[in-house]
Amino acid sequence: MKLTAKQSRFVAEYIKSLNGTQSAVAAGYSSKTARSIASELLGKPQIKAEIARQDRQRQKQFRVQQKYVLQELVKIANFDISRLYDERNRPLPPRQWPADALNVVKSFKANPLRGAPAGSLSYSIEYFDRLKVWERIGEIVGEFSPKRTNKRRQ
Repeated sequence: MKLTAKQSRFVAEYIKSLNGTQSAVAAGYSSKTARSIASELLGKPQIKAEIARQDRQRQKQFRVQQKYVLQELVKIANFDISRLYDERNRPLPPRQWPADALNVVKSFKANPLRGAPAGSLSYSIEYFDRLKVWERIGEIVGEFSPKRTNKRRQ
């Protein structure tokens, strides 16, 4: 059986909030009867099935996003910053940086050198904190969560 427009809105709101009463009101049901309507709707097999289907879809999208974030963090954590310097250990101008360098550079400043020929610049490069990046990677894969750390200590 196909869901009505109101029921579909209820499901969409419920997926976001996990609050039946609020979802019923947001879907257009009366605030006076929202609690009982929510209970009734959540008991219907077709509503349960649609919530489960949308939740599976949302979890799949989250896993894809989580995988992408994790890949990008690993790139930052493993980036060899020596690639941003020349053989005399001087910072390269940004136009000579490898494409993936933009992932690791937090800020960049070019300042004119005093007393040097016109166009001479000194560069200041600030990088993302690698330790914090590795900590975030650990959190994503579940190794550094406070709950998990406390369990190991017991």
